[in-house]
Amino acid sequence: MAGPENTYFRERVKPLVDAGTVEYVGYVGGTDRDRLLGGAKVLLYPVQFPEAFGLVLVEAMLCGTPVAAMRVGAVPEIVDDGITGYTAGSREEFLQAAAQCVRLDRQRIRRHAERRFGAERMARDYARVYEDVVARK
Repeated sequence: MAGPENTYFRERVKPLVDAGTVEYVGYVGGTDRDRLLGGAKVLLYPVQFPEAFGLVLVEAMLCGTPVAAMRVGAVPEIVDDGITGYTAGSREEFLQAAAQCVRLDRQRIRRHAERRFGAERMARDYARVYEDVVARK
């Protein structure tokens, strides 16, 4: 597990780390993050509140790592079920989603993520927005 140490970490995760059930590597960024995400079998995203955009989902998919995520907030717009991962509406579905993810084609995940979220695609979309704004003046 990676991420910042906060209240949730101290209350819910640290006891598991102390028990040896979970390995915690702390905050990871840049190429270390890509290496960690790319080496994971699945990115588990059990977040149950409606985040506006889960960047780590895209980062994982760009590394070819499938995502198992709860179906809340922007998750259904980011994760394409059966292609880049699976979404779930319950704890039981989440466990099934995680198990199914390991059968997905990692190269296909990466290609699909590049088409949807890659730098080239984002630059094109931003340029189009700016062109539309300028054209309205």
